[in-house]
Amino acid sequence: MTRAKLRRICGAVLLLTAAATPPLALKAQSAGAPEVLLRLDDIGMNHSVNLAVAKVAATGMPFSVSLLFVCPWYQEAVEILKKNPQVTVGVHLALNSEWRNYRWGPVLGKGGVPSLVDSVGYFLPSGEAFLASKYDLGEVERELSAQVERALKSGLKITYVDAHMDMAEATPQLREVEERVAKKYGLGISTYFSESYFTLWGVPVANKKAALLAHLANARRDSVNLIEVHVAERTPEMEVIFDMNAPAQNAPDAGVVAHRKAELETMLSPELAELVRSGKIRLVTYQRSALTSDPVTGVRRELAARYEENEAGFFARDADRVMRLRHPAFHTITPDGKVSTREQMYERTRAFIGRIEKFDSLSETITALRLAGDTAHAIVDQRTTRQQRFPDGALHQVKTSVTQRESWIKTPNGWFLWRVDQIKPGVTLVDGRPPPGQR
Repeated sequence: MTRAKLRRICGAVLLLTAAATPPLALKAQSAGAPEVLLRLDDIGMNHSVNLAVAKVAATGMPFSVSLLFVCPWYQEAVEILKKNPQVTVGVHLALNSEWRNYRWGPVLGKGGVPSLVDSVGYFLPSGEAFLASKYDLGEVERELSAQVERALKSGLKITYVDAHMDMAEATPQLREVEERVAKKYGLGISTYFSESYFTLWGVPVANKKAALLAHLANARRDSVNLIEVHVAERTPEMEVIFDMNAPAQNAPDAGVVAHRKAELETMLSPELAELVRSGKIRLVTYQRSALTSDPVTGVRRELAARYEENEAGFFARDADRVMRLRHPAFHTITPDGKVSTREQMYERTRAFIGRIEKFDSLSETITALRLAGDTAHAIVDQRTTRQQRFPDGALHQVKTSVTQRESWIKTPNGWFLWRVDQIKPGVTLVDGRPPPGQR
């Protein structure tokens, strides 16, 4: 949720210095349009969900599905998906079983992973219950591995994993387990490629299609637009499904079946079909074949997510939020060799933000990117336009640009900016004119 082209970034902290996991592979239909990745979740949950995914697959659209290999109906889903090679398949890693009167348990069974189940042998119904339990991380890893191995033995081409109810990513320790499992089997992880994330799950039943179309009308062009969808046919089987975690999903005429039927109808809508046919959106999927073929592209996407957070921090004028993206050893070096430490840059960033009334625009273009192990070296062209108050109290519009080299370090918690050097200031304009010293 990665997962880059021209990416907007709040590069003001770097402009200030001038003044003082496997990549996502995309299978596209057409070029020059926003990239949209439809990910249908909970496939294999029951017959009603499988019928729905078969209907979506019959359109010929390429999309991805997250399949619950712990569920009794997964084998039917496998047979449907074998007939639809345009659909890429991921493992919906499960540690919960959330429906009343319809439960499932681990692949390894109660005896294999006793800390993960209730007294009957089912997964616990909620994230809160799971986190409050005395679950064993070793058992979590063995069970998630067993789910992937069942998937691989199904005959389907498995490309990625993701977390059912976000449970396998709920803590840093659980996330590390998920990452180890994915790495062990050579799989990607959905949302790890700087995808922008949108879900129809909580959208009111009557507004599903309108919400999707509105989102696609403003789809980003600097990242893959990941759309999470849950589909099902309206059947007696689905009519009795009751979510033990979400009361709003059980309301009269707005229960689970109504939500999932509405999302199915949205996927089958002529409006979505026309967007695809006309090339106004570009459908992409998770592809195993290139998961390790272009690491630079993958790192660009991962850095893009960090840049988004950096941007948000500056627009919020929150120096602490900005500096959280800096490595503890972060430092800057000016062309004359002057070094500024992280602490010094923190104080300068606070002072700089304090003078800004508003950022009109912030942008960054990565013009070159080189990898060296867990370090990424990027040549970056940064530009900003801001409403800035000068020492005399007057408010001015200031435009600046700078070219510099950034070094990023990959850690278990993601990429962090470590060093900025070779700073080369570009044009500075104050109220549309060069400042007196540059005229």
